This record gives sequence, C-alpha cells and structure tokens, in this order.
Amino acid sequence: MHAEVRAVLDGRAHELAAPQPFRNLVAQARLGVDAKAHEEFFQEQLADIDEPTMPFGLSEVRGDGSGVGEARRMLPQALNDRLRQQARRLG
Repeated sequence: MHAEVRAVLDGRAHELAAPQPFRNLVAQARLGVDAKAHEEFFQEQLADIDEPTMPFGLSEVRGDGSGVGEARRMLPQALNDRLRQQARRLG
C-alpha cells in the first residue's frame, strides 16, 4: 500500500493496476465459494513467495509486541485532502 501511495504522490498513478472495488470482494465472499477453491486461488497468487513478508518492516511476530513501536505523523492539509479525494474517487 505504501508503494501505491508513493506512486500516486509522485505522479505515477498511471503505472498502478486498476483497483478492485471492495464490494467485489464482499460479493465474491457471499457467493459461497468453498474453502478448497479459495485455497487454490491463494496458492496460485502466492506461489512465487518463498519467505515471510513483513508489513511496514514489523518482524516481531512471535513476541509480545513490546519491541514494536508506533509513530504518528500529521499530514499537511493539502496531502490529506488529496488522499481523501483519491479514496473517494476509487470508492
């Protein structure tokens, strides 16, 4: 997600794949596809991943979380407005 936001901010949004509306995911989940079909789908999608992935560089997945820090940053109003506008545009 960070890379996608960076691409938009850098004016490279045209390089990103077309986003899928969240409602499509919800609709698919409600269709009642069996667990085996879901497993096959994800095995295909993740077949080339051969090591653990770490969102946002967080690697303390087995500890109690005490070593994980959190930071907050206020965004400039103009950036905040652009992010909200983009989120609305993409649904």
